[in-house]
Amino acid sequence: MSATEEALVPEILPAPAPGQYVPRLVLSAAEARNQVDAIKEMQRSVLTENVDYGMVPGTDRPALFKSGGELLLKVHGLGHHFSVVEVERDEHGHKFGVTYRCHVTGTLSMGQVVEVSTCDGYCGYDETKYYQSTTQLEARERANASYYKRQPKPQKWAEEYRAPWNTVVKMAQKRALVGAALQATAASGLFTQDVEDLVDAGGGESAP
Repeated sequence: MSATEEALVPEILPAPAPGQYVPRLVLSAAEARNQVDAIKEMQRSVLTENVDYGMVPGTDRPALFKSGGELLLKVHGLGHHFSVVEVERDEHGHKFGVTYRCHVTGTLSMGQVVEVSTCDGYCGYDETKYYQSTTQLEARERANASYYKRQPKPQKWAEEYRAPWNTVVKMAQKRALVGAALQATAASGLFTQDVEDLVDAGGGESAP
């Protein structure tokens, strides 16, 4: 891993030592309902709609955003840290995609740090939000021009679109964090995984 990649991994809590585990507790029906009610109350009084969570077209539950995942962990007294699972490269040796693992950790009463949940998050240039070739951009621009009855703009496909690598890294980390937070706080029934709004790589209008 390069020095830049290492700098992007936040060190919030140390990784748990091998052999540590989280004791499994059996909840009664009443205790389980109380836990769900507590998360619902947190959604109402702690999380901010359209900042920490929000409705995304195509989902039947609010999507949890990165800031909401961080708040859920904080309120539950949990920490987290990331580790790099894999950095993929293309045939030319250039970085193509990355998978991060988010480790959610808790501290027991005797001070022992244990791992509560983990989740992997991937992001890469195989996603059109982060990479589009000049051919793809030209086809997109010609489709838009036809739909809006205007002339195509060649500058729209003058060069390929490639998001900064740091953006790809941060997105992989975000996906891992949200998934791990939902697992650790048993909030999957109330929230869905964060589904990012699809932003046009070329910017501006987009034909439906």
